[in-house]
Amino acid sequence: MPTAKKKNHRARTRAKRKHSLREELNNEPDAPERLRTQLDVGVQAKARADRVLDEIMDRPATLKMLRQFAEMTQAELAAAAGVAQPEVSAMEQRSDALLSTLRRFVEATGGELVLVVRYPDTAPAVLVVDN
Repeated sequence: MPTAKKKNHRARTRAKRKHSLREELNNEPDAPERLRTQLDVGVQAKARADRVLDEIMDRPATLKMLRQFAEMTQAELAAAAGVAQPEVSAMEQRSDALLSTLRRFVEATGGELVLVVRYPDTAPAVLVVDN
């Protein structure tokens, strides 16, 4: 069984890869299609990746989608976030959450929580929330 250190290293490696993929998706309009063609995975995994990418591009991401994008099970996420698996399940089904809980969830998937505030007729602003 992998140690916590190895799991954290794998999670960070996945997170870096996901972050660079996310930047590519955000910066290039044809990136999702190029990414799909570059995926060197089996048919089932490619179909799953296509579904996840389609969902992410079509609507706002849910916590479950973020976990799936990070290729983590609820149990793996629970271990990374320091909570029990039923808590991860409950978080994925909630319509609201504390920012600290949301931050812990996102960071456990290798992401960074950034809040963006939008007002009419102004540029979006990033809201900094201290720990």
